[in-house]
Amino acid sequence: IIPPFKNFSTASALFKTLFMHNDPDKVLVFDDLDTLLQDPVCTRMLKGALDSGENTEVAYISKNNVEPILYDVLTEKKQLTAEVINQLEKLKISTSIFETEHGQHSKAYNQMKQRALNPDLPNAIFPNKFDFIGRVIFISNFYLDQIPGSIVSRNAFIEVNLTLEQIIKRIEKALPDIEINGIKYDMKIKKEAM
Repeated sequence: IIPPFKNFSTASALFKTLFMHNDPDKVLVFDDLDTLLQDPVCTRMLKGALDSGENTEVAYISKNNVEPILYDVLTEKKQLTAEVINQLEKLKISTSIFETEHGQHSKAYNQMKQRALNPDLPNAIFPNKFDFIGRVIFISNFYLDQIPGSIVSRNAFIEVNLTLEQIIKRIEKALPDIEINGIKYDMKIKKEAM
């Protein structure tokens, strides 16, 4: 399990996170990122990522995202063969950046390649879609009826609704173990604070 993600709320950050951790042996944990569930672009991405069925495609169009075949060429997962050039041209992607002069690639190609190979760059290049094969746990403060139906229908959910009495009992049970900044306070002080 990867440590929980708690600090982002943009579609591009979600896409990058899903892409960078697209591994069936990893479990992504999104904790308290309810704003993602309110953003229609993020909801579409999560539909693909959280789908337990066959359709796990995650797509996002931005100025830094390119067709998967171009991304594969830039990251050297595919060789630039005549067939690949033909596929690129069918997608209306200019292949002039791949032309070499004296055996060297163009400056534009080298810059794009560096952006594709360095995902931490602010202007990093990613494919505009991919099949997500990782696993996700999404922890939300929303009630089930507040979560978009397109997300609910594709996933297993556990809804926890505690009464005030149940919350107080849970806190009382945890009180002996609660420390603040490594300091264990007297139970009397803890009960007064409660």
